[in-house]
Amino acid sequence: MIDETIASVERKKAQLDALRPLSASAMAQLRAHYDVDLIFSALRSASAKSSATTSPDIRPAARPT
Repeated sequence: MIDETIASVERKKAQLDALRPLSASAMAQLRAHYDVDLIFSALRSASAKSSATTSPDIRPAARPT
């Protein structure tokens, strides 16, 4: 079992190593993606903290007459 896991990890590492070094374009795309992802996560986290400390203003939707 452990031998199979080690062999699997070694195969996956070899696949990753074959992709290195990344092109400048690929690196720029990764940086942009992670910048957006980190900003989104930070904003979501800040929003969750602020909504946890304030009571929500929830009103039922008006029914059409």
